Amino acid sequence: MKPGFAALVVDDDEFSRRTAVRVLHRLGAGSVMEAGDGEQALRCARTAAGRLDLVVCDLRMPQLDGIETLRYLATDNASTLFVFASSADARVLRSARDMASTFGIRSLRTLEKPVTPLKLQAIFDEVEACAVEACAAIDVVPAREASRLVSADDLLRGVRAGELAAYYQPKVTMSDREVAGAEALVRWHHPVHGLLSPHAFLSVANASGLMEQLTDLMFAAAVARCAQWRLAGLDISVSVNLPIECLGSRDLPRRLEAVTIAHRLLPEHMILEVPEDGWLRDEAVAREVLTRLRVHGFNLSIDDFGTGYSTTQQLLQAPFNEMKIDQSFVIAAPGDEESAVVLSSSIALAHRLGLTVVGEGAETQAHWDILRQAGCDQVQGYFVARPMPGDDFLAWSRSWKAQLVTVLG
Repeated sequence: MKPGFAALVVDDDEFSRRTAVRVLHRLGAGSVMEAGDGEQALRCARTAAGRLDLVVCDLRMPQLDGIETLRYLATDNASTLFVFASSADARVLRSARDMASTFGIRSLRTLEKPVTPLKLQAIFDEVEACAVEACAAIDVVPAREASRLVSADDLLRGVRAGELAAYYQPKVTMSDREVAGAEALVRWHHPVHGLLSPHAFLSVANASGLMEQLTDLMFAAAVARCAQWRLAGLDISVSVNLPIECLGSRDLPRRLEAVTIAHRLLPEHMILEVPEDGWLRDEAVAREVLTRLRVHGFNLSIDDFGTGYSTTQQLLQAPFNEMKIDQSFVIAAPGDEESAVVLSSSIALAHRLGLTVVGEGAETQAHWDILRQAGCDQVQGYFVARPMPGDDFLAWSRSWKAQLVTVLG
């Protein structure tokens, strides 16, 4: 958290509230407002007029509880860092943290009371590390800034001008650490705002009906790159995200197959990553499209596994042959026993169903180790490599292999 940040502490217990205020001042807060209940917190937020950097809120309070308060605050403060400070048990805290996305919040953490400088500093460090990792390697403008800058017309102009490009993040096998594949991730080389991450413009694309056009663009780029790599001797598959909006198009299998044929590539060299709840809008059509994609030879991956609804049933309803464990479980697993249980159970279930398992979001040696111990097949994350331009991938793969020769003999 940068020095001089603006904070709000919401707690009906005066001693706890004042303690948190003192801690925040010690950590460099420029201004700290106090609220003894949710209603007072909303009045403070209106006074701050969207300039809050941090909200520390108790869960159990009279009248509006912490979750209700957060729901109201999130309307005008979606980019704020929210911290639930509570003596509630770990499962309640986890549930409170996980529901943040339903309120449109991108950054929510939890800590057990009492609030101390050490605990809050650890949260600040974690949030800062995530922001740096997401942006540093490729100078991506943070989503919360860029999302206010782009419009549907600007995005359409960027698509037509060829400003959107695929970056590729490697996937490596855990058994022998060989490069197994890459995931194509969209980036926008904006002429004014620099390199934008997808979080900055995908909501605009969705609202303006451009998702299918973006998907076709990314798929064509990924197919061309995969064909190029294979001609160069790099025998890997490439994954492309297949958004919900595309699953209602019955012509999708033949359209994608035509692209692969045009590049003399087999559909089996491509993996289509489908959101776990990707067929909830029109289940019958979506299941038909997914099944026909497999009939045409494409691989199907169920993405962000563990975050959607009716998870096990979804696995049985479509012919997936890969599962991607959501990064939230991978990141939390080393220090959270319940996340570690979900992780290992999901991997075991996938293997029983004959699926290859990819753990995404591996940032550290600890993440690598816990995935290996759980029997994960492949790993993806900054611990291996950040997303990179396609022109850099071949050289990276060769240097990675050279490192393996040195390390493994």
